[in-house]
Amino acid sequence: MELLVEKLAQQLTPRQNESPQMRLKKFRSKWDTILQESRRDHSQVRSILQTEIPYLLESMAKRLLNDNSETEMGLCTEFLLSVDLLDTLVTISQYDEPKGYQYHVVLFTSAVLEALPSQLLFNKSINGPLLKLLKFVRQAGHSETEAELVELEYTLIQRIYDLQELKPIFFEDDAPFAMFDHLLKFVHLDTEAGEYARCGVVLLSQMSEFEDHIAKSNLPTIIDNALSSFFSQFSVLPSNLGDKTKRRKKAFEKQVKGFDAVFQFCQSLLRGHLGDKIYQVVAYGFYDTVLVNAITSSMSDFDGTTMSTLYYVRHIVETTKEKRLGEKIVTLLTEPNKEDDVLKPRDVIMSKLQSVSEHVVVSCLMLLESLIQYFPQSVPLLVEKCRPLDMSRLSFAQSDNVMDVGQHFQILSKYYEIMPSSMDPGSMTLDAYLQDAQDKFQIQDKPQLSHQDFDGNPVERLSSQKRQELKYKQDSLTLQHHLELSHDRFLRILLGKLVGFFGQSMHINIAITGVLTQLMTSPYHHLYLYLVHGDCVLEDPDQKNYCLYSILLSLLDEVQGHRVSIDSFDDRLYEKKQQLYHRHKPSLFGWMDPMQLFRTDNDMTLDEEARLLANTVVLHEFVKEVFSTVLMRGAAPFCHLSYL
Repeated sequence: MELLVEKLAQQLTPRQNESPQMRLKKFRSKWDTILQESRRDHSQVRSILQTEIPYLLESMAKRLLNDNSETEMGLCTEFLLSVDLLDTLVTISQYDEPKGYQYHVVLFTSAVLEALPSQLLFNKSINGPLLKLLKFVRQAGHSETEAELVELEYTLIQRIYDLQELKPIFFEDDAPFAMFDHLLKFVHLDTEAGEYARCGVVLLSQMSEFEDHIAKSNLPTIIDNALSSFFSQFSVLPSNLGDKTKRRKKAFEKQVKGFDAVFQFCQSLLRGHLGDKIYQVVAYGFYDTVLVNAITSSMSDFDGTTMSTLYYVRHIVETTKEKRLGEKIVTLLTEPNKEDDVLKPRDVIMSKLQSVSEHVVVSCLMLLESLIQYFPQSVPLLVEKCRPLDMSRLSFAQSDNVMDVGQHFQILSKYYEIMPSSMDPGSMTLDAYLQDAQDKFQIQDKPQLSHQDFDGNPVERLSSQKRQELKYKQDSLTLQHHLELSHDRFLRILLGKLVGFFGQSMHINIAITGVLTQLMTSPYHHLYLYLVHGDCVLEDPDQKNYCLYSILLSLLDEVQGHRVSIDSFDDRLYEKKQQLYHRHKPSLFGWMDPMQLFRTDNDMTLDEEARLLANTVVLHEFVKEVFSTVLMRGAAPFCHLSYL
């Protein structure tokens, strides 16, 4: 309907200079012609399109829109009300003869409703025929009129919602409930009618008059079935891109859009009085049955099913806004297995991290990154040794998030010194990463630092004694916590993959660094300390322990070895940077989508040297990202620097 109104408005330009009197004259003339056409014998006419009536109604709608764009009550509007035009039109089209008459009357009525001010809906010449038309069209049940009828119903509901005084007129007897029940037939559809139906039901659900009726309806089951149906019909993402890529991607995007529409509809209703009932049905049906089965069922890592399922679950994570559904998806994905014979989604996710399929590993890591980013409360559930926090009090000084300012600068110093020395134009600037970290921590004012702020010794001179001096002030409980984290399965998998950096593809390395960055930006201070400073928290400073610093230092040493053994290494590295930044602007990190994972130039097919160069670029960028995260964390709202 909005498209029709917009189209009609665009076609008004040639008649803008038409006087009100001339406009009324033509409006009446066309109405007289419609009356004459309607009195004729149409026994030989199969369709309304064989008459002038559709054209005449459209022309009248144009003038009515133009009429009310100049004054609140134009001459055409006065005429429409004085002769009961709308009621006459609804009556003569009641039996839809010739076929299609009702369809065009619905279009005209929608235009009238759009054109007239809401106050005129109190007029019996408008509300009477409007209610009659809705009843006639619903009874006729013509499929070709359904979409337009749904839009007309939504427009009326919106007017009533904005002007509550209209309720006594339109909410008599069973009329409003019939309208709700009719809309309910379309809320599951991935069409324009479905969208209007969902919007209409949301508005009605916020009106007290509908509470009992909605509570008795099967709306929760409809939503659950719709979500389950969309999810089960999702396409398997292609295992290789070919000539049909665009067509398959278009179909894929359409399916996701359809699911999103119903999912957002569900979340909107969860905030209303029916929220508890809808949540119970959807939580048990779609989440505990469909989603869990999809994740834990037998999925192949090589035909696209595993990667597709992980992508769709990640999409649900990223589009979940309602609190209860957020808690539900976190629990579903992180709940540990307490029964040996019951496979949990967490078990599958952890096992898929070790898959031999690059696509599956990347998809799994991207799911974990989104889960941590959108739901930080999932971190203690993934990292079982991580202490939980009161997420509602992050802006207050919790004991676990107090950091010594001197030690904060000491950590900054050691990461600053391992940053790539070459800041050539092909690189992402440090400022870009600082801005990104500032945004992640929601910091208002960025800290200003100069090179003189970092007075640490060169990294290669950090002896055991110096490392011992850099240790955080910690009690026995803190030390015990770090020792426990060093044995956490999830962290060992992540850091183990970082150790194998140069034996993996660039895609995997970008994904793994994304997860680690999310963990560093999460509000769990002991976990953060363990990741960035874990080599300095154990009682024995020479004891080997995984942490970002020691791993990055080892990887950078490996790069230095290649720099010596490969001719023109830096020149080739610069060329690779140019190639990657040109292809993945504006940032190397965060560019991946499921379709790009299957580019024909996948870096797993590159020769060993090309892959080494690509991974070196990723490594250098990650070092800058880690430094920026460390710097900005000191200014994070949940972090409290101690100057004592």
